[in-house]
Amino acid sequence: MLMTQQQRRAYDTNRPPRRPGKQRAVPEEDIVPPVANVPPDKLAALGYLPSSVNFLFAARIPELLASPLGTQVLAAPIQLGEAQFRLENLPGWLGFRIEEIDHFVFAARIDESVPPPFYIAFRTVEPCGEEKLRQRLKGTRTPSPSRKRLYAFHVPQQDIQLNAWLAGDRTVVLSLVADQLERLSSQPVEDLQQLSQELRTVLKQRREPVAPVWIAGHSGDWSKTWAALVLNRFKKEDLARIKSLRTFGVWLIPEESLAIKGVFACKDEPGARGLADYFRSLGGPDANLKTALDGSWLTLQFQAGPDFLARLLRR
Repeated sequence: MLMTQQQRRAYDTNRPPRRPGKQRAVPEEDIVPPVANVPPDKLAALGYLPSSVNFLFAARIPELLASPLGTQVLAAPIQLGEAQFRLENLPGWLGFRIEEIDHFVFAARIDESVPPPFYIAFRTVEPCGEEKLRQRLKGTRTPSPSRKRLYAFHVPQQDIQLNAWLAGDRTVVLSLVADQLERLSSQPVEDLQQLSQELRTVLKQRREPVAPVWIAGHSGDWSKTWAALVLNRFKKEDLARIKSLRTFGVWLIPEESLAIKGVFACKDEPGARGLADYFRSLGGPDANLKTALDGSWLTLQFQAGPDFLARLLRR
């Protein structure tokens, strides 16, 4: 058998490659596992927010980093009043790199208060211990009647002091006032039960299944809130079209281009028609804008560039 081995092997032209295991001298491609998509209402940080908030802005970092267009969204400069920032820089407030954050949620109570009470909840990819967080924040532990793990710290390169609560091994919640953190539930609320029915409807029934960046809000009358400062900059005819808006959700989905999908609940059906006219006037006759009416609800969809979020907040 040994003497005839070479002759017999000459006939084995269809032998399978050596598997399992790596073949010698044959480089193998690194297989990058796909990033799992998380529906907007399933972001864990939402469970730590109070019932008083009526405006939410969220971003899931791994889904954005998985596409070139999503990376551009993170890097696009956003002008908010006199301040300018980039989404990719927000984790630096905690001393983290962008790749170490799974998602974050900005939440605020938009009422007559200026500035409005707000919270920023970060969810890290890996567990973050108390000492590790303290070192990254370069903050100091503050007394807490509720025995929460609270820290006061200064935002790097900003003249702002914030307070941080280590809510769990992977969740950190920030606020301007420590007392706001004291009033939060020590355990996450399940299934968004603490949020208003209107916000739950948008986030659970009328949301997109995949949306790495989204904005949602509700008010019975936005003109009687801090948002009136923004609304007053609109032209009179435009303001008449949007004044009936009550609840909204806007989803940003990076595909070949940036897909923008939105749902808007108005006071009545004529109000929804007026809002549809307003959006069509923004895009012009050549805009790739699709709208649909369902009673007082308006649904729209269009394509935009990666700077859409920056332009939206700059208006």
